[in-house]
Amino acid sequence: MKWLGLAILAAMITMASALSISSPPARWTYGQNKNSTREWRKDSGSSNRPRPIEKAPAPDLSKIDSGAFECLTMAIRYHTNCRITDIKCACENAETLQETAKPCILEKCGVVKAIRVAAQLKKICKKEGVDWEKIKKEADKKDEESRKAAKKMEKMRKKVLIKDIM
Repeated sequence: MKWLGLAILAAMITMASALSISSPPARWTYGQNKNSTREWRKDSGSSNRPRPIEKAPAPDLSKIDSGAFECLTMAIRYHTNCRITDIKCACENAETLQETAKPCILEKCGVVKAIRVAAQLKKICKKEGVDWEKIKKEADKKDEESRKAAKKMEKMRKKVLIKDIM
């Protein structure tokens, strides 16, 4: 009786392993090989996995001072909605990064290295298609519009106050 139980157990294990789902089968084709004979061979597209897409090389951040790099990553992480690896997004938030990372970079690197870092970052951002000068001009234009709107609101507030007094 013991042998019968073991035989059934062995049969169940064999069936379970035969029914288990394995990785997708390779695609094989029948065709001519190097020796001009026909044989089965693995197809070049044998995997069902998608092929990796070639990406453009990442910007070279290795030349940026390590202290400045630390300041930049902290500024990106805590003051933007960008991922640290998303250079284009970080470049588009250049004004925020300048405000938040500049004091840290000056403290850790000094003025001379900070100027070098700024020049390197401008080049990196330009390669990513983001022009800091254009962003600065747009920001200055928005600031000017905000100041004009604030002055206009202040004038309106004064008129309302004068009417209320009279």
